[in-house]
Amino acid sequence: MVLTPDGLHASVLGEPIAWTDVAGYAVYASSRFALRLWLNENATLPNKNWRTPYSKIDRRERIVTLGAVGIKGMKPADFSALVGRYHHAAYARQELVTTHATPAAMSSL
Repeated sequence: MVLTPDGLHASVLGEPIAWTDVAGYAVYASSRFALRLWLNENATLPNKNWRTPYSKIDRRERIVTLGAVGIKGMKPADFSALVGRYHHAAYARQELVTTHATPAAMSSL
């Protein structure tokens, strides 16, 4: 799983999920982390590349659950805060572009 300013990339997904397509999220932890993303109604649902026991896509509820295997040294609260920073920053960038950008400034983005 790779978090970028534009979205979340996971090897089990065919395409990344844009942060602005995510309405909400939660991090669950028991023996391993799981990241659950609730997608906006207008968001395109990603496809899974292969079958994996810790990840699933609920197309009816528009929920993507990703097993966060390989995240070591982080507590669930820290991982949730990290995801939250990316999520909030993407919405902040989108708001800045739509409300404060001039046509000339938008062409340079």
